[in-house]
Amino acid sequence: MSEDKRELHRRHIRSYMSVHTVEGRQLLGQLVDITQKGLLVITENPIEKGWQAELKIKLSTILDGDTEIFFNACCVWCEPDINPRFYAVGFEIEEISSRSRKLIQLLIKKYGLRLLSESESNSDQFPDD
Repeated sequence: MSEDKRELHRRHIRSYMSVHTVEGRQLLGQLVDITQKGLLVITENPIEKGWQAELKIKLSTILDGDTEIFFNACCVWCEPDINPRFYAVGFEIEEISSRSRKLIQLLIKKYGLRLLSESESNSDQFPDD
């Protein structure tokens, strides 16, 4: 993705979580990072831009009583990953329940790694998160 047009900075996830299609229960790949508006998934096969599906994230632990997060998403880009055996795929979340939105907030809070902005990384102070 050549130009970053995101309004929210994604949080890298420090726990193993898989992303599946709801219909067909097919494993798409592994969750790498997420915001309330989208996610990055590493897949073994390319996904066509514009492809839409109901997806679920299988959580690595129980989060507020749930083990999965459900939402509808659309593939907005797909490109080869650094590892040539895989693809990096960006999804935009199109429809999501308030419950699933809350679970994403909890997921980010519990498992998300905060990335430093350029101005923060040039500072001698550590960000408090």
